[in-house]
Amino acid sequence: MQFTEIRDGLSDFFRKHDYWLLPLLRSLTAFLVLLLSVLNFTRGITGGVFLLLIFMTILASFLPWSVIPMEAGVLLLYCLYRSSLELALSAAVFFLLLTLVQSAFRGGYAVLIALMPLAFLFHIPYVLPMIAGLSLGLVAAVPIALGTMLYYFLRLIAVKLGAEAGGSGVEELASRYGELFLEYIGNREMVLLLFTLLLCFLAVFVIRSIPFDYSWYAAVLAGALLSLAAVFLGSGFLAGHSLLSELGAVATSLGTAVLYILFVHDADYRRTEKLQFEDDSYFYYVKAVPKRRSR
Repeated sequence: MQFTEIRDGLSDFFRKHDYWLLPLLRSLTAFLVLLLSVLNFTRGITGGVFLLLIFMTILASFLPWSVIPMEAGVLLLYCLYRSSLELALSAAVFFLLLTLVQSAFRGGYAVLIALMPLAFLFHIPYVLPMIAGLSLGLVAAVPIALGTMLYYFLRLIAVKLGAEAGGSGVEELASRYGELFLEYIGNREMVLLLFTLLLCFLAVFVIRSIPFDYSWYAAVLAGALLSLAAVFLGSGFLAGHSLLSELGAVATSLGTAVLYILFVHDADYRRTEKLQFEDDSYFYYVKAVPKRRSR
C-alpha cells in the first residue's frame, strides 16, 4: 500500500469520526502535558494529584484547546503549593504575566504555550515553530515565545525545589525572590533558544508565503538551516547541550515537519496547470497545482 493511500484513508476516517476523535485527541494531549509537567517540574505525583490530573484530562475533552495551558497552570500551582509556598507565589505571578501578554494579542493559539515545554522535554523544540510557520498566522510567534520562557522558568523552579530552603524572614524572602528573578533573566541559553525559535518561525512563515514550487519544503529547510546557524554561533551559551544533540533535535524536527507537509500540503507540482479566463471586468491568470491523491 502506498503512502498516499494510507494518508487518504486516515484523512477520510478522521473526517467521518471527528466528532469523537477531536475530543479524544484533546484529552490525550492534556494528559500528556499535565503528566509530564508534574513529573518533570514538581516533586512527583501523588494519589490526589493523579486524581486531579484525570479529572482535568476528562474535562479537556469538552472544552477548547486553549484550556490545556490553564489546566497545566492550575495543576502546577497546586503541586508547588504543597511543596513550597514561596515558589508557588513566584509561579503564580509568572503565570499571570504570561496570561496578560497572551490576552493582549488576542491571537489565539494559546495551546502552544503548553506544547512548547512538551517539545523541549522530547528534545524537538524546533518542530512547533516550523509547523506553526507553515499553518498559523504571524501572531503565533507570541505563544511560541511565551512557551519557551515558561519551560525555562519551570526548569528553574524544579531546581529550586531540590535546594535547601533558607530563612522565612522578610529580608530573606525578598533576597531569594530577587535571586530567582536575576537567575531567570540572566539565562543566556534561554535568550539564545528564544531568538533561534522565533527566527525559525519567521523564516518558515515568510518563505512559505512566497508563491513558488515546493515553497513549504524550502521554508522548513531554511528554518532548520537558520536554527543550526544560530545555535552554532551561540553554542557557548548552551549549558549541558552539545552541538551534536542540537543537530539531532533540528534534524528530527525537520523530518517531523516534512511528514506534516506530506499529510496536509502534498501538492503535485509536476502536473501544474496555468489557466486563463475572463469576465466582464477582469482577466484571470491562475496557476493550479493539484493535490497528490491515491485515486
